[in-house]
Amino acid sequence: EEPTHENSIIYASTTELSGDWGRALWTNNASDKLVRDLMDDYGTVVSDQSGEYLINPTIVKEYTTTENEDGTKTFTITLNDGLVWNNGDPITVEEYVAETLFCCSKVAADLGVKSTVYLTFVGGQEYYDGTATTVSGLRIIDDHTFSATVVAEKLPYFYEITYAGFNPMHIKSWFGEGITVKDDGEGCYFTGDFTAATVGDQVNTARYASDNRRSAGPYTLQSFDKQSLQATLVINPNYAGNFEGQKPSIEKIVVTKTEDA
Repeated sequence: EEPTHENSIIYASTTELSGDWGRALWTNNASDKLVRDLMDDYGTVVSDQSGEYLINPTIVKEYTTTENEDGTKTFTITLNDGLVWNNGDPITVEEYVAETLFCCSKVAADLGVKSTVYLTFVGGQEYYDGTATTVSGLRIIDDHTFSATVVAEKLPYFYEITYAGFNPMHIKSWFGEGITVKDDGEGCYFTGDFTAATVGDQVNTARYASDNRRSAGPYTLQSFDKQSLQATLVINPNYAGNFEGQKPSIEKIVVTKTEDA
């Protein structure tokens, strides 16, 4: 009788997992990044095997750029239909704007996020300073399309395609009930009582959450054992594929802390 083997891999790392899955907004050790990269892979811009940046066709249906008279440049992205989170819920265009909008806010800085992305997009500085209620350079055009306008000071740039790089952020998980992203015609903003005091606990919970974590990559985080510093990931059946349409075949990956010896 042929022996049976479990379709799994154990990846041993000398860098211990911290359990901070916060999208590299706070910390970014190598093992945490490995797990995050397996969980989150729905960026509009990705790099191929040779390191070249490209628009991700699995995510993006249409991509255009417009050079404006004032020296700014607008990147417009239309998403493909049928993109869903690992639990099957649809990913919205608002969720593709949410992370960048969050990083443009003073709330993110107050919660320890070290980001200067607000300097990149038109209206970001004013939103960060509190002199504007929206980021005028971030626009939601329809249910599948959004745009981002980059300030003239950041152009020209050889890797300008990275300005069109957005990743979905599950708004309810990160900010709780009552917080959404809207655009009434003057730019994107968070609705509800969006302050560090009101969303801080929820953001911190989402940052370290392992159980039932909403993600959109080839794998879902099944569990994280803080005692043994071991993370277990299983295939996400709702994953649409990477930029080449490839899907995972290894059923389970275990990332564990291991000593050099």
